[in-house]
Amino acid sequence: MVRALLRPISGIKPVVERCDAVRQSCAEAVAALAGGEGGRAALGACDAPAALKGGYGDEDHAETMEAMEEAAEKFMLHAMVPEDMQPKAGPGVQRLGLGAQSLVLKV
Repeated sequence: MVRALLRPISGIKPVVERCDAVRQSCAEAVAALAGGEGGRAALGACDAPAALKGGYGDEDHAETMEAMEEAAEKFMLHAMVPEDMQPKAGPGVQRLGLGAQSLVLKV
């Protein structure tokens, strides 16, 4: 079920969903799942952070991107994003250490 939610927003071709409302709903569902421990476990088992990263670059619908960003923030907050996938510190980005976690702020 979780893989079915991720597929329309993962950027995997040729099965990219064309309907903005469907992609937005899937992204919102992923963000909601990322808010709970059980949901994060299911998303982690499906490598959701990588799937969202793959689809985000191709996304152009503002509401879908916002929901994907919300999910990504929850992934970061709960240390689900491997360090090699995290934004690198540089101009406009500040990384704050939070013990085993880090929070990236765009400034």
